[in-house]
Amino acid sequence: MERIKLKQNYWALAGIIIVAILLVIVVLEIKKRELRNSNPMNEVECLSDADCIKQATGCCGCSMGGNDICVSKQNASIIQENMGNCSGVMCLAVYNCRETSCSCIQGKCVEE
Repeated sequence: MERIKLKQNYWALAGIIIVAILLVIVVLEIKKRELRNSNPMNEVECLSDADCIKQATGCCGCSMGGNDICVSKQNASIIQENMGNCSGVMCLAVYNCRETSCSCIQGKCVEE
């Protein structure tokens, strides 16, 4: 009789542990979705490859020592506005371009 009672207690404890683990997983998934929705950078950037272009990250393009990245046309204009005045900036005469193309993959502009 004592063995049956112990087995029942173990099964009850195992059930409680499984429910607790599932509850933690659900709460973490909800928090992850809230973070994803609160971050505007996770919005869909593009619908097709035509929405993506290469954009210099600074005053110097990749042909003059800088870096280029693939961004949506909308984000490219924001980067250009935030770049400020580039007069008086000296760039290195170093070709730093990678022969890649910009593509829209799962709503994000990426280099291929």
